[in-house]
Amino acid sequence: QQLAVLNASDKQQKSQEKEKKKRIDQSNHEFLSGLDNAIITIPDQVIDHNLEKAGCNCPDLRVKRLIGIAAKKMIHDVIRGADAHREHYIQGLKASKRKTFKNKKATLELDHLLMSLRDKGVYLHKPPFYVSDPNKSKK
Repeated sequence: QQLAVLNASDKQQKSQEKEKKKRIDQSNHEFLSGLDNAIITIPDQVIDHNLEKAGCNCPDLRVKRLIGIAAKKMIHDVIRGADAHREHYIQGLKASKRKTFKNKKATLELDHLLMSLRDKGVYLHKPPFYVSDPNKSKK
């Protein structure tokens, strides 16, 4: 009797797994078919140029669109991170200086953008002509 119950539950689990795999496959097919007419921010020509520059020849439009969607997400994540770093910077200021930022329009500063990129694993440095010369400030 216990063996029959175990066999029945095993069959039920296998059927549930098959149904789940079928739903996943169906949703993947829907996603891939939706990439053909997806609205993207980055034009296909820009993606083509960068793929060629990287030495990749990809004739499939769906792959290009997928790369465009991934790039768009990366850009949005970096900008959101830069905004979070800006807010963190403002909260660290004294109350008198914090008031100057209250009514101003939010601006994307290079320092906050670099910190956000660093969070994503992209390490960039300012060019030397943007770095202030310590000898000039002493004069």
